Amino acid sequence: MSKHYSVGAIIIRSDRYLLIDRVKFPFGYACVAGHRNPDETDEEAVDREVIEETKLVVVRKKLVYTEVVPWNTCSKGINVHDWKVYECDATGDVLIDPGEAKSYGWYTREEIYNLNLEPVWKYFFEKLGILGRNF
Repeated sequence: MSKHYSVGAIIIRSDRYLLIDRVKFPFGYACVAGHRNPDETDEEAVDREVIEETKLVVVRKKLVYTEVVPWNTCSKGINVHDWKVYECDATGDVLIDPGEAKSYGWYTREEIYNLNLEPVWKYFFEKLGILGRNF
């Protein structure tokens, strides 16, 4: 079974979550995320992805979720992803990569509930208790 190793960064400022509206499949609002390169650690990959997609610099990260997700299809046609999701603090001003996102925003939990989320991020937010009716 072929799988990709992926990392995600949940970046929070003042109780708001940074989400991008993806321009590539899988579509929807998502946290900054991407595939880990073979020559890097998960921690290095999350730092790189955050810089590439937002120009922010991660100053603190904590692994908050890990799972092999067998239904998470990516643009490269792979269905299985071994995810490491980090909660991150990052500094700087957001400057999104137009090749990755149409737009970005800082959203409350209540606002996230009403967004069209990328399926795997909806799943992670539910698992982590970020999505729910208890606002």
